[in-house]
This record gives sequence, C-alpha cells and structure tokens, in this order.
Amino acid sequence: MTTPARRPLAALVPRGLSRSVALVSAALLVLALVAGSLTLVKFGDQTTAEADGRLDQHAQTEARDLAGLFTLASNDLRLARQNSTFDVALENSDGTVSPKNRQLIESSITYVADRYRVDEICLIYASGRETARWNAGHVAAIADLSADEKLNPFFAPAMRLPSDSVFVTQPYVSPDSDRWVYGFATPIVLASGARAGILHFEIPVQRLTDLVSADSFGAVSTLRPS
Repeated sequence: MTTPARRPLAALVPRGLSRSVALVSAALLVLALVAGSLTLVKFGDQTTAEADGRLDQHAQTEARDLAGLFTLASNDLRLARQNSTFDVALENSDGTVSPKNRQLIESSITYVADRYRVDEICLIYASGRETARWNAGHVAAIADLSADEKLNPFFAPAMRLPSDSVFVTQPYVSPDSDRWVYGFATPIVLASGARAGILHFEIPVQRLTDLVSADSFGAVSTLRPS
C-alpha cells in the first residue's frame, strides 16, 4: 500500500480560507514576537530592579559598618579616658610631670594605642601643650612634643564638650603620620570640674577604605527570591 505524499498545509485549507489563515498566522506570529519582547522587557526590568536592590542593600551594609567603626572608636576613646593616669598627668597646669608619672603616662598611651589600633594618641593640656604622644609605634621624646596644639581641628570643639563626650573631625592630613586621618577627641574634666585638657585619637582614613573594600559588591544577589 502506497503512503500518500504529505500535502502542504495550504493545500488542506479550502481556497476561500487560505488568505484568512495566512493573516491569522501572521497575527499570531506578531503576537508571539510582541509577547517575547514584553517578556524580555519584563525580565530586563526585573534584572534592573534586583541590581538596584542589591546595590541599595550593599550601600546600607557599608553605611552600618562605617557607622559602627565610628561608634566603636568613640566608645574606645571614652573608655580609655577613664584611666586616672591622664588626670594625674594634667593636674599640674605648668606642664611639670614627675619621671614616675611620665613613665605611667607613656605606658598608658602605648597600651591604649596598641589595643585600639590608632595611628596616634596624644594627651594635651588645656593650654595646647602636648604632655605625651604615641605615633607609629613609638612614644615621642619630650623635646619633640608640640608647644601648641590649639590650631588642630579637634581642640577647640572638644574643649567645649561635657565630660564623657567625643568630638569627631572631618578628614585631615596628620602632621605626624603625614596621611589622611579622622580625629577623635574627648575632654579631660577633673573631679574639681576644671577642664584640664584633651585625650586625642587619630584613625587613618585607609582603615575605612579597607573596611569597605573587604566586602566587595558582586553580581550574585543576596536578596531572597520572591
């Protein structure tokens, strides 16, 4: 038995309907293309929305991390301030410090600097004279201490603050480390109420950069699928 040859679709359609079928087929093709393009647009919009969401989430995470660093540094400074050695160091406004007290002061600032990973820590009289300074792993010699620190951006604002408060500067170039830093300063208010001076931290801007770059913004979404 011979199998009849396959006839083209148009041959199976009555002649009067062939044009209508062709128009409907064309219309369906257009609708399919339109639907496909709409799907692509929707997919593109969804991808953009997800990317925006990831970027927003990443920015919020970085902002929280940076805010946390500033809060931690401020708390560290306030805690370090509780060391009574600093009060003793600033009691004599004429700048005289006994060898025994100087050893205690220098040991204290070295401990604080190592513990809190600061670029610099210094103790300053209300007159602006430096009592002690630790910078880049070393305690400064007495001859190298500054006679007047009042022009530093942290000094005047911090001196006006109540006890247990911290002033944070805008970034500036430290004259000692020669790199960009943030300054943190808290007033030394004695039990008598006298404002004896300031305890000061410097934290490098690079530390913030390292914190941000450690959490890279990748292409993989961290959002939960809807």
